[in-house]
Amino acid sequence: MVRILILQQPRDGFEQSPEPMRTLADLPQLIDQGTPIAAIESPVTERRFVLQRLFSWTQQRDLSLFFWNPGYASVQRVTFKAAAPPAGAESPHMSPAHPVPEEGVLPCLMHQGKRGVYVLEGLVDQGEGLLTRRGHYQLMNAYYEISTLDHRQHWILLGDVIQLPSQLVPLIPLLTNPLPHGDRLQQWLQTFLDTHSPYAVEPDDVLALTKACLGLPWGELEVVLGRSLPQVQTPAELVEKLVTHKITKLRGRGLEFIAQPDVPAGGLDLLEHLLDRAAALLSLDAPHHGLAFPKGIILWGPPGTGKSLSAKHAAKKMGVPLIAADWGGLLSHVPGESEANLRFLLEIVEVTSPCILYWDDFDKAFAGWNSDTGGGVQRRLAGKLLTWMQERTAPVFVIATVNRLEMLPAELNRRFDDIVFVDLPHAGARKEIFDIHLGQYAPGLCDPDSGLSDSQWRHLLQEYNLCTAAEIGLAVRKAAEEAFFQNRPGQITLADLLYQRQQFTPAMVREEEQLLAIRKRAHNARPASSPDTSKWQTQPAELFEFLRSR
Repeated sequence: MVRILILQQPRDGFEQSPEPMRTLADLPQLIDQGTPIAAIESPVTERRFVLQRLFSWTQQRDLSLFFWNPGYASVQRVTFKAAAPPAGAESPHMSPAHPVPEEGVLPCLMHQGKRGVYVLEGLVDQGEGLLTRRGHYQLMNAYYEISTLDHRQHWILLGDVIQLPSQLVPLIPLLTNPLPHGDRLQQWLQTFLDTHSPYAVEPDDVLALTKACLGLPWGELEVVLGRSLPQVQTPAELVEKLVTHKITKLRGRGLEFIAQPDVPAGGLDLLEHLLDRAAALLSLDAPHHGLAFPKGIILWGPPGTGKSLSAKHAAKKMGVPLIAADWGGLLSHVPGESEANLRFLLEIVEVTSPCILYWDDFDKAFAGWNSDTGGGVQRRLAGKLLTWMQERTAPVFVIATVNRLEMLPAELNRRFDDIVFVDLPHAGARKEIFDIHLGQYAPGLCDPDSGLSDSQWRHLLQEYNLCTAAEIGLAVRKAAEEAFFQNRPGQITLADLLYQRQQFTPAMVREEEQLLAIRKRAHNARPASSPDTSKWQTQPAELFEFLRSR
């Protein structure tokens, strides 16, 4: 009896069939059940780990293990000295078994193949696979005919990103080769460091290194650690090397690890409360009281009001990584690669959890999401993201910032716990924002005894009415630069700040119609700020007179 199995790691983030996604550990069960074809993608760095696990399984079933890819003229017999788990993989020994004729490897195995498991790499790799249309039909024929052979075979198609013939997609259960995490990763890392590290590594160092290793597959970890250890003197330097490598890799997939913010967001006390509550639910005691980790929030409002800064501040408050995803960076013109990028993202955030997954300008990603443009890629990605947000169990807090909430599918809005409207700062919030930014350049200006008087503050806050938090921060920075240029470092004056205000037109004035349309819908969300009860609050009559004068 012959079985065909295709090893393939997660490609698109979600099932391509109604069945739940399986992992590589389910392969023996599929073999024993007589499943004709299964599919698993796996990075090229993981080949020998996969082969070693397969060798262990084949030895238990009295089957030989063979390997072939386009670099070999012959099918190779694979052997290992010992059948160890993937975390301790050794290099396989390859020896020629029989040549591959010009007609190709598939007919060769059908007519000349021996009893065993055949791992075929590179046949159906996305964009670069060797199989022509004729080869696809050969594979389809093999699906139905291979069980009629007199001896038992299994075919395993191995690739980085596999593009299966559409006729076979409904027939092939997909398997994943999951990224290392948890205790198993920590144990593997401890063993590796005990063997290769030139210096002693304390338990706390192992924990820090384990976090830095999250998101990298076994083989890549071994390569990066082996290359980095001779170049560093301390575990802290090794952590930095690992993080740098991971960030560089993720940038190529539309992802970014964001550093902590230089300044906090100001004037958003109600949003701060929501984030404090989410941080508290990270406690190990929360599940004991039946409390689940929150799904996430949508930060909605005009540009520059502090939405992105609040997301970064949330990660600092919770003490977890912030992974920023660029929807445009996930999209690709190569068929299937967009789905592969999304699946990679979702796997990364799950193994890195607890973490924050941050989408900036999320509404732009869903412009035309329900159309068939580009073969319906946007619609498929949106559907896969919706499914993940509904079913995930890992503590991943999703923060999405949007300017136009109506652009998001209603189904997506329901996947968040709260929609928070971040409006233009009121007078009390503007005072808080000035204090934050002036504290960096000229803290004396905020001193109640030697700084600006109350009347001067009222005048300044009135002049910066209708300005966003970002515009206030930029004006303060430019005032500090101008004071430094005039040989007055750290000596910002009221005149400097008023001058900078005259140098720009607030976005609220430039794009009045668009921003007013956004603010008219504010009642559909929770406010990010409490009503202004400070001594700086502007009375309605005063505000009316101010707006009329503009």
